[in-house]
Amino acid sequence: MYAQRLKKALANSVDPDETPHDAASHHGLRCLLKGIQTDRQTDRQTDRQTDRQTDRQTDRQTDRQTDRQTDRQTDRQTDRQTDRQTDRQTDRQTDRQTDRQTDRQTQTDRQTDSQTDTQTDRQTDRQTDRQTDRQIDRQTDRQTDRQTYRQTDRQTDRQTDRQTDRQTDRQTDRQTDRQTDRQTDRQTDRQTDRQTDRQTDRQTGRQAGRQAGRQTDRQADRQADRQAGRQADRQAGRKAGR
Repeated sequence: MYAQRLKKALANSVDPDETPHDAASHHGLRCLLKGIQTDRQTDRQTDRQTDRQTDRQTDRQTDRQTDRQTDRQTDRQTDRQTDRQTDRQTDRQTDRQTDRQTDRQTQTDRQTDSQTDTQTDRQTDRQTDRQTDRQIDRQTDRQTDRQTYRQTDRQTDRQTDRQTDRQTDRQTDRQTDRQTDRQTDRQTDRQTDRQTDRQTDRQTGRQAGRQAGRQTDRQADRQADRQAGRQADRQAGRKAGR
């Protein structure tokens, strides 16, 4: 389009028969410029339209691809969920059947086990009851023995404490009585001794004075007699020596 318009404008501008040279040249240039502008606008519009179409196509393709991917993912997820549900249901059914069978077997086993267990439990219960009774009896006997021993020990301790307290009280009473008696005796003895000493001193003083007088008189008499005898013996010996 743009090339054809240029050719027409040049042909009209070059033809000397139709217009003068200057008018033709100016008119042709204006036409060229307008044509160029219009061509640019049309080219832009066409480019925009083509770009919009290509963008729409690419967007559609990408949307389709994304939708396909999302659909695939959702389909996979739904398939997985459905598979899981079906598997769960089948597993539940099989589990129920197996559970029923096992329950039947377990019931029979339980019956047999219960019979054997009851017998064994009875025996074990009897043994354990006997053992527990023995232990309880031992414990009770020990407790009663401990209580009786404690009571007897307390009674004996009380009796011994009473006896010891009595003995100690008696001893302390005796000691205190002795001490008090000694003190009182000492005081009374001192008083009586003083009185008796005074009386005896008076009596002994009198008697001693009398006895001392008598003894001194006797001693003086003896001494005088001895001296006189000695002198007489000396004089007689002297006379006999002469």
